[in-house]
Amino acid sequence: MSQTYDLAQLDEVTTGYLRKARDTRATGLPGAILEGSNGNPLWIFLLGLMVLIITLILTFPSSEDPHKTAMLQTAGFLLGGWTTLYAFRVWRAQGRNQNLGRFWYADPHYLWMCSGWKVTILAQGSIKLAKTQSISDQSKLSKVVVQTLAGNYTFVASDSLMASYFVDFLNVLHELKVRYPDAANMSPAQLGHNAQIIAGQGRYPEFLDRGSGGLLNSLPHPQVGNSSSSGIVPLLIILAVGCLCYFGLPKINEPLRDESTYAHALSQKDHDLHPLRNYLADERNKLHREDAEKALSEAFDKQIAAIQQKEGVDPLRADAFCKILDKIRSDRKLGLYIYLNEIKNDQLKGEDFQEINVGDRKDRAVKRVSRKVLSVLQPGLVRFLALTSEEDRANLVITWKLLNPRPNNVYDIQWSYTLKAPQSSSESQSPVEPEKPFFTKTQIFQNKSVAGVENLLNLILDDLLHKTFGSVIEIMDLPNLEEDNN
Repeated sequence: MSQTYDLAQLDEVTTGYLRKARDTRATGLPGAILEGSNGNPLWIFLLGLMVLIITLILTFPSSEDPHKTAMLQTAGFLLGGWTTLYAFRVWRAQGRNQNLGRFWYADPHYLWMCSGWKVTILAQGSIKLAKTQSISDQSKLSKVVVQTLAGNYTFVASDSLMASYFVDFLNVLHELKVRYPDAANMSPAQLGHNAQIIAGQGRYPEFLDRGSGGLLNSLPHPQVGNSSSSGIVPLLIILAVGCLCYFGLPKINEPLRDESTYAHALSQKDHDLHPLRNYLADERNKLHREDAEKALSEAFDKQIAAIQQKEGVDPLRADAFCKILDKIRSDRKLGLYIYLNEIKNDQLKGEDFQEINVGDRKDRAVKRVSRKVLSVLQPGLVRFLALTSEEDRANLVITWKLLNPRPNNVYDIQWSYTLKAPQSSSESQSPVEPEKPFFTKTQIFQNKSVAGVENLLNLILDDLLHKTFGSVIEIMDLPNLEEDNN
């Protein structure tokens, strides 16, 4: 059985013995040493620092949800911070000679497996066999495997020749008492001296050397002098830092997110008013709400003034457009209503309209096609629209009907839209008074297949909404609008 200790737990004689084995590479000692790569704490430090920098760059400032951002920040800070602190722990331990490095040392009593400030001790009697395994043909590294009754131990050595000698030394120690009866009465120095000679020469002599070769004869048996440091304290520190980051960082992220969102809105306001509307629509944004409302209002005032000053425009239509702009100057949206007519089951087989024909499933079809409508809109324009179930309260009504069914799913498609002016409070006589339509456009497309409706829908919506909301003045000059004075 092996035992693992912190270096600080072991007595001074044992730790001094291990440091001597490391520093002299087992010279003058009845054993063999196997060195591994200790690594450079500088690379560990740079890795942790890089994780911290990347976390800062990616998350400060962020326009995403402050709590979601805090989760990413917490993960990055814990990983980067702990990695950086680990490098400092290694440097500190090396400065105080509390870090042994990575090596294995074998003497006639024990196999000492050292890694940093941890030491695993394995009695020689529990070792069954040691062997080497090549990692690759090009690499000088070699893996040493020590087989015991309780399991295997592996170590990657930095020198394949050293690994071969170390394995031979371990196996010779195991064979000495089997091959030579007088080995049982030898001192540790004599056993170690003979094992070194045999491992170096690669052959067993007829008789063992009774000399010690001047090697150290008094080998320590590990004594535990101090209690092991509890691992609960670092875990509690990690938990405390993680909670502090997760619950504290949103307080920092919220104003930074506010500032970032508003700065982006200002940079886009001359070309696109939607970022300002989005800023106002999010109730968490409070730092620049008054400034955003003022900037948005001024932008819409310019468009309203341009409509009012344009010559040769029907006053009723101009007033209707001004009311629409006045309604969407805030974070409110125009109501969008979509209507689909019902078709008999044996007449409709188009993929996009399969659910329209079944009475109580018509609403689902409307929602499904409504999603299709919204998906083909320009990303900025869709923010002006909200689906509504009340046609008389909608500002934009889109309807289409499949008429005169013919073989191969061919129909005449009647498509129309109506734009209605929002009612002001002074004009409304009741809270349910419908909006007033100020123009309607209707088109009929003959001999169209249901499969082609999707492409037709894309063209119609792009024409409608680009001209309606992409340029408010442009739509008033279109000659083919049919006004509805009802």
